[in-house]
Amino acid sequence: MELIRRNKVVTWGTFDLLHEGHYSFLKNASELGSLSVIVVPDRIVFKNKNRLPVFSEKDRCKNIMRLKWVDSCHIDSLEDGLYSVINLDPDVFCFGYDQNSKWEERLIYTLQKQGCYPSFKRLGVFGNGIHSSDILKQSFSDWATLKQEWKAKYKNQ
Repeated sequence: MELIRRNKVVTWGTFDLLHEGHYSFLKNASELGSLSVIVVPDRIVFKNKNRLPVFSEKDRCKNIMRLKWVDSCHIDSLEDGLYSVINLDPDVFCFGYDQNSKWEERLIYTLQKQGCYPSFKRLGVFGNGIHSSDILKQSFSDWATLKQEWKAKYKNQ
């Protein structure tokens, strides 16, 4: 009996506050083959977003690994994630609908220079296109509103 080799599929991202968009994206990526996820390190999240993630890079990787669609998770050691991508030598690399195209161009160029020629797929919007930053903003907004309501309610007590 001949074994059928599954495509090696790779993607990267912050994956801080996992939500329905992340689940759908990763599930759809996994349908293309065996999925490895590269988590962006905390220092790079801070550099790019001017804030630290809610969960540490290790916790984000652990959370990703709880998803049945993910076969492996890696925290990249370099700023641009290219070290892990090159070492994983993917057949397919998946981009999210909202990932920056400058990284896409740089990734393609660097991989091809290293002799790695995966196909590139940009997966579409899932659900309502929510971002983790939207969840954070709503949480802070809800907290500020709740705090004002409490102050008003308990002001004279």
